[in-house]
Amino acid sequence: MADLKEEGFPVIDRFLNSSVKMRESHYEMRPLIHLAPRHKLTQAYLALHDRLERGSKKPRRR
Repeated sequence: MADLKEEGFPVIDRFLNSSVKMRESHYEMRPLIHLAPRHKLTQAYLALHDRLERGSKKPRRR
């Protein structure tokens, strides 16, 4: 990661952990956000989404 940052690549600071709850979500065929909205992994996905959305709002270079 440090090498990518050093070379100027955009690297985000959010990481997603693995969870049994994700497997349960797949098994029940329900998105994790609906199956367990308060779960730690759900919150991590929401934080990642917010971070990506904020990053996409920057003006683009032409």
